[in-house]
Amino acid sequence: MAKLPADSPRFNYYVSRWDVPNKIRRFKADGTFDKRVENCPPIDPAWLRFAPAAFEEHRRYCAEFGIAMEPPLADEMSQSDAPMSNSRRLSSNQ
Repeated sequence: MAKLPADSPRFNYYVSRWDVPNKIRRFKADGTFDKRVENCPPIDPAWLRFAPAAFEEHRRYCAEFGIAMEPPLADEMSQSDAPMSNSRRLSSNQ
């Protein structure tokens, strides 16, 4: 989404309609994620604060239109199956 400001309403639209969370899960599960993103520019940390709203719009869109949500990967879940905290999620991506 080059040249799209993170605070643009279109950011949530593209994340949800392009099914970005499910694509990331599929690419991580099949081992192609690193290859697919190796030439992508780094993500500006300022964008991270907009991700929760984009993921929520994705969940809402999938629920409204009956789109199956792919199950989380094992490394996305904590041992208690509770969602990871933002600080834990960010530290696991370094």
